[in-house]
Amino acid sequence: MNSNYEELFISEAEDYLEQISNSILKLEKDMNDTEAINSIFRGMHTLKGMAASMGYSSITKISHAMEDIMDLIRNSKLNITVDLIDLLLKGTDYLTSLVNKREIDENIIKSFLKVIESIKTGVETSKKIIETEKVEEKKENEKNITLKVIFADDVVLKSARAYVVIKSLQDKNIFINTEPDFDSIMKEKFGNEININIKNVKEIAPLIDDIKSIPEIKDVVVKDEAKSDNDVVIEKKDIKVSLERLDNLQNYIAELVIERGRLQQIAYSIQNEDLINSLNSASKTISAIQDEIMKIRMVPVGQVFDRYPRFMRDLSNRLNKKIKFEIKGSDIELDRAILNALADPLLHLLKNAVDHGIETPDERIKNKKSPEGYILLETKRVKNGVLIIVSDDGKGLDKNKIISKAISLNLISEDESTRMSDHEVFSLILNSGFSTKEEVTDISGRGVGVDAVYNVLKHIGGTLEISSQTGRGTTFILKVPLTLAIIKALLVNVGSEVYIIPLTHIVETIRINMDEIYTIMGKEVFILREGIVPLIRLADIFKSEYNREKENFQIVLVEVDESLYGILVENFVEQSEVVVKPLKGMLAGIPGLAGVTILNNGMPSFIVDVPGIVTISKVG
Repeated sequence: MNSNYEELFISEAEDYLEQISNSILKLEKDMNDTEAINSIFRGMHTLKGMAASMGYSSITKISHAMEDIMDLIRNSKLNITVDLIDLLLKGTDYLTSLVNKREIDENIIKSFLKVIESIKTGVETSKKIIETEKVEEKKENEKNITLKVIFADDVVLKSARAYVVIKSLQDKNIFINTEPDFDSIMKEKFGNEININIKNVKEIAPLIDDIKSIPEIKDVVVKDEAKSDNDVVIEKKDIKVSLERLDNLQNYIAELVIERGRLQQIAYSIQNEDLINSLNSASKTISAIQDEIMKIRMVPVGQVFDRYPRFMRDLSNRLNKKIKFEIKGSDIELDRAILNALADPLLHLLKNAVDHGIETPDERIKNKKSPEGYILLETKRVKNGVLIIVSDDGKGLDKNKIISKAISLNLISEDESTRMSDHEVFSLILNSGFSTKEEVTDISGRGVGVDAVYNVLKHIGGTLEISSQTGRGTTFILKVPLTLAIIKALLVNVGSEVYIIPLTHIVETIRINMDEIYTIMGKEVFILREGIVPLIRLADIFKSEYNREKENFQIVLVEVDESLYGILVENFVEQSEVVVKPLKGMLAGIPGLAGVTILNNGMPSFIVDVPGIVTISKVG
């Protein structure tokens, strides 16, 4: 079997199963949701056909059986129950496992199919259902058919050709009427096609062939009354592209952008006007291609977020908690690589919200709260990025427990704990392995989950904010860039080195004299609008040589975790878009570095990990 076909089948099947699973969850909330019922039926029908064409017999059998169940529900022959919802979800789980090549015991599949068969048998033996089937069959036979007759582009005397078609249908005693009406057709007041309503016939194909045999009749199609004229012929405009190919395409355009910069620098240095004009023209095309590739990489966050409702349902049932889970902003787009990187960390936060945040119904009632907890996963657009918010209305973080645990781990002293703000206390849970949970279960503790999220965010240039109120809940705000491939940044000089500072962290740039720098408790600071701001010398972080005798320096003011820091550099070079390349081999994982780029002169330059150098400066 062609592996390309197999990969395409898996990709398509996963999409359908996700859509089916979400529709089943909607049906659980509203058992009269016709749209959800039809969605499940269509999904199973399509999956059955795909699997049959690939020769996957188990997938075909299960999807066919579930399609039959949904058909009974569609036709009001089977009532929806909680047990039936569970059965449908179980079948979806089996199909997901089989699609992803995970083996399932043949006896389990047989047992599942046997249960569905017993449901079908029970329905089919009901006298009431048999009578309903007869009524439905009679209604089906009474339906009319609409034929769309399309004439050739160069047809002569359209009205005469139309009359021949209508007369042939009248002779068969199946003609009803036309659109437009008969008089308009005879006066040739119509375009290149007409609709003819006829009585239902057993065999439509021979009838269509007869009409198409009439000269200057281009085509005849059966028109679906549920669709508009424009929907009769559907042109497929979307294709699936693997992330690997998108990454390759992005890498190629990144190299092209770098080479463009180098060529432009050469052109301006030799002042060749023809070369400059040609490069400027090519630059516009490269920028257009770059923009299109960026758009292709952008996908709605719903592609990942839509997986979570099923997980939340199962986990809340397992923990005997009542939870309303809501997703907002699922149409907002992110770079596919960033979205994939956040999938598991976000699952950690949601898992912890259910396990630690939301109380049991009895606890909530005791605290005069609704027995049903509320968890929200929301996405918002902001300047230079996207906010992803995970919030719950549970018990909130226990500051005293966090402080006590931090003291026991020697992260802070008792004296320091008395001077800490709420923000600083909550930030303690970002330390690796930090957790206040006393008993160990297979559901990860809140500290472990936040640690996982924080590490991923640092890697992709994002930030994390935590807020909480006792008895009212906890909120995690993740700010992430729209894309990883190309970022807006400020290029700065430190000695002979050029470093890249992403604009996402920059608040402003200022000039400072040496006599404005003070030392407090061994740490350099400066005064900014009556506030004390810690100073970070980029040269000291990366051991770069620079002129320490200068009278004045430049400061890049950055914000990390709601606090301001000043990064001291020698000069500002320019603000520009740079292509981000990951650090590999021995350079991978170096604290303070987020990646590397190639400058217009062909030399490499490191991209600064701003939260990373802030952490280094605190330790140092």
